[in-house]
Amino acid sequence: MAPRDVRDRFHPSESDPGAWQTALGAGDDTVLEWTARDPKTPMREARFEFHLGMLVAIRAKTTDKLGREEISTTPKTVTVKAPKEGGGTITVLARDCPTHKDEAEGYATKAR
Repeated sequence: MAPRDVRDRFHPSESDPGAWQTALGAGDDTVLEWTARDPKTPMREARFEFHLGMLVAIRAKTTDKLGREEISTTPKTVTVKAPKEGGGTITVLARDCPTHKDEAEGYATKAR
């Protein structure tokens, strides 16, 4: 997915279109951030990270309680659901991205 595709498809709340911001990261990385405007929207923030124009990481904050930490892996991704005070975080990382490889493999090792 490219940044344009994420903007077109990411709609966590019908009543809150949120606000988008784009930033350049290190090297060829781009960051697209979405922030809810309504404090009652369960999805508070979402950060989409791109390497060479391809989506390689999603980091979201939610007010929903997520219970205990869960880590799931596939050959291509690592997904982490972690409880935090006041809600939780959800992180999805591409395992083959050079920028996120160490972080993804750290979680994958922890899941074993």
